[in-house]
Amino acid sequence: MGRRWSRICFVTILLLSISFCHIQGQPATTSSQPAESGQILDDTVRPDPLENLRKYRGGYDITNVHYWSSTAYTGIAGYVLGALWLLCDVVFGIYLVATICCKTNRNLKKHKKPTSQKQHYLWHIILAAFFTLLAIVGTGLVLGGNAKFHSRADKIIDIIIDTADDASKTIYNTTGAMKVTRTNLQGTNVDASTTRFLESTSRQLDSTADDIQRQARKNRHKIDLGLRILYVVSTVIFALNLVAVIALAVVGVMKIRRVLHMLIALCWLITVLCWVFFGAYFFLSRFAGDTCTALEGFQQDPYNNSLSSILPCDQLLSAESALTDVSAGVYDLVNEVNANISRIQQDSSFGVCNPFSGPPDYNYQPNNCSENDIRIGDIPELLRLITCVDPANGVCNGGIPISGKDFRTAVAYTSSIQILLNSYPGMESLLHCQTVKDAFADILEHHCKPVKRDVKIVWAGLVFLSIVMVFLILTWTVEACYERSHRFSDGSVKPHHADDHMIELGRPEDLGKDGIPCISDLSDRLETEKPPDDGVPEEPPRMSKLQLKDCIEPLLNFTLALSIGESIDTGLSKEFCSNLLEEDDHDRTYPSETSSADHFEGVPPHPLYKHLALALLQSISSGAIHKMQMDPPLIYEDSSFKQKECEWNKIIQEKGSALMKMLEIVELELHVQEPFFSQLKDGHKTVEGRCAVGANRFKPGSLILFNKCLLLEVQDVHWYASFSDMLAAEGLAKVLPGVETIKEGTIPEALPLPKSALISAFSSPHNPDV
Repeated sequence: MGRRWSRICFVTILLLSISFCHIQGQPATTSSQPAESGQILDDTVRPDPLENLRKYRGGYDITNVHYWSSTAYTGIAGYVLGALWLLCDVVFGIYLVATICCKTNRNLKKHKKPTSQKQHYLWHIILAAFFTLLAIVGTGLVLGGNAKFHSRADKIIDIIIDTADDASKTIYNTTGAMKVTRTNLQGTNVDASTTRFLESTSRQLDSTADDIQRQARKNRHKIDLGLRILYVVSTVIFALNLVAVIALAVVGVMKIRRVLHMLIALCWLITVLCWVFFGAYFFLSRFAGDTCTALEGFQQDPYNNSLSSILPCDQLLSAESALTDVSAGVYDLVNEVNANISRIQQDSSFGVCNPFSGPPDYNYQPNNCSENDIRIGDIPELLRLITCVDPANGVCNGGIPISGKDFRTAVAYTSSIQILLNSYPGMESLLHCQTVKDAFADILEHHCKPVKRDVKIVWAGLVFLSIVMVFLILTWTVEACYERSHRFSDGSVKPHHADDHMIELGRPEDLGKDGIPCISDLSDRLETEKPPDDGVPEEPPRMSKLQLKDCIEPLLNFTLALSIGESIDTGLSKEFCSNLLEEDDHDRTYPSETSSADHFEGVPPHPLYKHLALALLQSISSGAIHKMQMDPPLIYEDSSFKQKECEWNKIIQEKGSALMKMLEIVELELHVQEPFFSQLKDGHKTVEGRCAVGANRFKPGSLILFNKCLLLEVQDVHWYASFSDMLAAEGLAKVLPGVETIKEGTIPEALPLPKSALISAFSSPHNPDV
């Protein structure tokens, strides 16, 4: 009985070997399924800038440049806002350069209700602090969302690249099995065509696996590099914005003007980048949504979806027929062997385990075997137990005699079939795109919603941050301009060169836009002596409030002199202005402030500008044009004249109020002799030295009135122990322009003798010969 069973097993092995050779020699049959042209609907119908904004309807296709252009176009709002903000930056920069370089006259603005400087500064600090806090919160939100987004994107990329690596490993396992099979079949009676087929097929599969691995490594490097650059650049910009916002607040409070202007320009450019990044991240948000939608479509139908262009699962499915042919061949062969065993052996208590299920699926089920079935992989060990390979003298005790060549052939066939069966699940999974399905399912379940949420947080945070930065920059820009020009709502003080910003006295027909003369001004820096040793300067008495009556004559004199020198245009001729300033040595009687305002009894006193100054003072004080009572009247007052008079009265009220408000903000009044006053006016003298111990209320932005007509703004305050220290530090050319040396004008011969010479003269005899 045992001898009979052994022979049945041997026949089975031979049948399996023959079947294997038959399967390997068969041409692979392929059956292709016609792919439907329809695609799963998605939200990718968008304007395409490459097609003159016509709708793109090609679906999700990352190999199509029109898909990328239409998706990138979704961020057009951020790009346009960034360009407009940059344009505003350029226009504002050109305006600032023009105002600095071009010499233009400045006029007083229309009168509004004035506010105090302290109230303005307080409101500005409150607004700046509020927007700074919002900017810090917005920057933190963007930085956090950006870090989460890139972390999630890295995980998704790892899953996709690992899936590609798994596919290449599966192919390598299959080619390894084929190489082992080819090696096992060498030296057997297998046809040479079979070994050549195995060799060429394994070489092609190795090349495919190498290409997949190479492309995966290359794409991973590109994607990692792109994400890393985007993350680093965006993080650096957002972190720089955080530092700039905080520094802007500190420098703005400390009023370091040059640094403040630089930080405003920096924040302006960062805001432009924030708008552009908003457009870029909004585009990434749309791309992430498209990708997740495409993955959902792939899960529903892997063979007809928007990813078919990059994942040709339908083409892999066409190769499944060859795998099915192999499965069917092995299934039929094992069934035939088992039928022969049943026919030879009356009790079919054992047989060869069939690793495949029945038709039409032919599913691979290696564990679906009974205890008495022999697995194909166990046959080589069984052969070694029941056969005698090349027995001596043809005698085999209790075994089946078999030649060595047949034994090696049988072992090679069965071992090769088992090796190929071991790689069958991986190839089946690869052909059915199961590996890709599992990877996409993982992305959909654990990463799609988080990555869409994170990128939405980033672009929404960028919108919030950009808007806040716009208001913050405008706040600090307005404050910088306010501090620079010291402009109030009811008048303006221009801290620049007098020639550039002198307020004109207009002609009668132009008074509505030019107004009455105003205090001229230019930038200056105040130098004072060293404060007390305790470091806390004493507060000097507050300067008494300036009175318009004390300044109106010097101011008018100064304005007329500038008009004669053509520094400003008052609309009055040089001759007329000269006559107003002309002195009359024979007439020294001037009207007093207590004299009658109605008439001056005869010829007006000289110089005539004093009479004009008094008339202007009385007009500003009364709020109406001063008129002399004459009998009969010199001018017939008809309706047109009264209308003109109303207009002039309105101008007097507005401009007079503006002039008086300017005098209220003056911190100190100083007198400077010529030629230094002219040098201050012309901008040649930029440093003024004063002995002002304890003048701690002088700071950048303080206003000083020189000679009751020239208004200067303090740009900086330096403390020195003495004037000599000041001259050494600041330079003689800035403090005393035109003076080459501090010894100029000194007569050595007029100085007293040194102490040693005096002592020597007294100790020597006066007349030694007496």
